[in-house]
Amino acid sequence: MTFGSDAPAPAGSGLKAAATTAAAPLATPASPPPAAAVKHTNNIQHTPEILQLREAYNVQRHRVADDEAAYAFDHVCRVNATQAECLANDVLLRLKQEDQELVFNGAGLQTGYGSQEHARFAGDHYLTNVSLIQKTKVLQAARKMPKGAHLHIHYNACLAPTVLLNLAAKMDRMFIMSSKKLLFGKEDPETGKMDGSMDDSNFFLSAISFSILAPEKERPGNLFSEEYKENQTMPFRQFLAEFPADKIGKSAMDWLAHKLVFSAEETYDIPQTAAGAWQRFNDRTKMMKGLFNYETAYREYTKLFLQDLLDDNIQYAEIRPNFMTNNQLWNDEGTKQVDNAGIVTIITDACDEFVARNAANFKAGVAGAKKNFDGIKIIYCTPRSFQRTQVRAALAECIEFKKRWPQYIAGFDLVGEEGQGKSLNFFVSEFLEFKENCKAEGLDIPFLFHCGETLSIGTSVDGNVVDALLLGAKRIGHGFALPRHPVVLERMKQRNVCVEVCPISNEVLGLTPRISGHAVYDLLARNFPCTVNSDNGTLFQSSLSHDFYQVLVGKADMGLYGWRQLAEWSLTHACFTTPDDLARARAHWLDEWQDFVLWLLREFDSANPETQAVLRELALAGDKTGVAKPAPVEADRSRL
Repeated sequence: MTFGSDAPAPAGSGLKAAATTAAAPLATPASPPPAAAVKHTNNIQHTPEILQLREAYNVQRHRVADDEAAYAFDHVCRVNATQAECLANDVLLRLKQEDQELVFNGAGLQTGYGSQEHARFAGDHYLTNVSLIQKTKVLQAARKMPKGAHLHIHYNACLAPTVLLNLAAKMDRMFIMSSKKLLFGKEDPETGKMDGSMDDSNFFLSAISFSILAPEKERPGNLFSEEYKENQTMPFRQFLAEFPADKIGKSAMDWLAHKLVFSAEETYDIPQTAAGAWQRFNDRTKMMKGLFNYETAYREYTKLFLQDLLDDNIQYAEIRPNFMTNNQLWNDEGTKQVDNAGIVTIITDACDEFVARNAANFKAGVAGAKKNFDGIKIIYCTPRSFQRTQVRAALAECIEFKKRWPQYIAGFDLVGEEGQGKSLNFFVSEFLEFKENCKAEGLDIPFLFHCGETLSIGTSVDGNVVDALLLGAKRIGHGFALPRHPVVLERMKQRNVCVEVCPISNEVLGLTPRISGHAVYDLLARNFPCTVNSDNGTLFQSSLSHDFYQVLVGKADMGLYGWRQLAEWSLTHACFTTPDDLARARAHWLDEWQDFVLWLLREFDSANPETQAVLRELALAGDKTGVAKPAPVEADRSRL
């Protein structure tokens, strides 16, 4: 070590004191060793002072981490978990790791642009992953999980596409239409003739629709003819018989089923936008509408939908059918319309019958029946593209329906593409009038508005969350834009508003490329109440189980406690008629949750000695109270 002339001499250094008459010449500093000669290591010996500072830093860091953990949305479930739930949480986290290793790593690499290779992982593009997800143990667990309430589900798009297609094929008066002739080649814009090439773009770009038609409403045409004109009608059975399956490579029914769902190629195409995805979405919902617009389909669909709720372990749902003055639900011959009240009657009668039948079947031990089912309610929906007079009439009809079916009408909503329809603010006068009318009638019909389903910033569409707040919405659908509105977010949280998040829908429709970028995690980080929903599962190749799967894998440390909180919020924020109805639903859910926790332990952790001991102890107790406890009052967070 070299010292300057004014530096004190270290003891024992052998240097003379400063009594010498001339200062010793300074030594030339040694040159640093070449970089290649330095051996880097993580083993560094720090001074006691630095070690003390690091210890103090660690204390502060643990304090911040503890405060964040206490603020976490699943904190209450975590700190009140039973030993069985703690073990089941470990199981679920382990299954996530095993799925990554066995399913995603085992699938090999994906080759991208420039032959760059990419590892497969849970939480990547949903439609790219969907075939792998089907093989995972986490999805198996998600299917078994009791999900509570499904609060955001559009009624015409919640079963597999083949359900309505198979029903349509049995109908004498079912017709199919297309925006384009279904021929190979490119169409000459002047003559309308095809050029004879094997270009198949018409098959992809054509907007297909269906309808039950009376004879006088036919506009005959053959979709496979050069002479076909847009939206001419062809008997569906004739279409099935003449479809060029040999050239397309799949049957007519397979082609139509694929036509109804989003593919990975179109969804993640580089030029694709939210607007482009919505164009494809609207074509598909138009296609679904015609398959759904006659009595036989509506009645059969309702029965199958209710059973599907049970099969996916959903105990209660609030469905969103569309109600319009010109709503087209026809009899099977296409000669007589069923009005909106008739539609509600079909749904409520089917539900009453199903609830009674399920209870009887469960008692008799029939497969598929469930012990606990709390039925459904209806959210009155009408298009946001309507005029004020139409929305006002819809609001009035909603009140009439609530008076006629008080146990079934849950609330009111406007539906349709948010960026293309009218803003909530456009209808504020009608909404305020509705609130006053409800007050005068002694009715509780909450607003359950779609809003914030947008990437637009600073537009009237983006402002819908403001109006939802001021109009007193009980829940909002999607709420993807809500984190961009800190004042609205905080006030909604104070008012206990809940967001119906739809993770897969938002990804497919262009709001986020992957689940990890979804706004739900911003909301959960603020402990904002959320529920998980499938939106239009038919079109997205998904069920509610798939959305619960996505939410779980999008956050590395989310496990059983997160699933529990999301399910319990779904019941808390549902539109149950009385507090007793809510208490009953919670008791039903807890019973199913206890069974689920036991299933996780027996199915995936039976070799663990600690799990074996817990299961023995629970068996000796003779009941399930030790498996999971009712949700307590939230812990004190006053120090945060």
